[in-house]
Amino acid sequence: MDSAKAKEKIKKLEEKKKTGKIVAFLKSKETDVVCAAIEAMGNIGDEDSVNKLTGFLDHENTEVRVAAGKALWKTGSEYAKTQVTYQLTKEKDPKVVEAIHSAM
Repeated sequence: MDSAKAKEKIKKLEEKKKTGKIVAFLKSKETDVVCAAIEAMGNIGDEDSVNKLTGFLDHENTEVRVAAGKALWKTGSEYAKTQVTYQLTKEKDPKVVEAIHSAM
């Protein structure tokens, strides 16, 4: 499935709040698809989403870390906010820190 179709599918799953099915897209090799899945899960903001997304705060890809930080913060969950705040204390890439701060 190409990126555009995958992102379209993610959007439809988000509208139906199908976190479990969106999780499959987190394994994509396409960064934009992973980021779209992370954003969708942040918009859903359920406990499963928050739990899955916290693991992406340490991802090797900076775009994915930024997406995870923004999505988690958006959920409004105190647990998620604590995780993002902690991650910012150990994040070494200033662009990631700046991007996440701008979403707070």
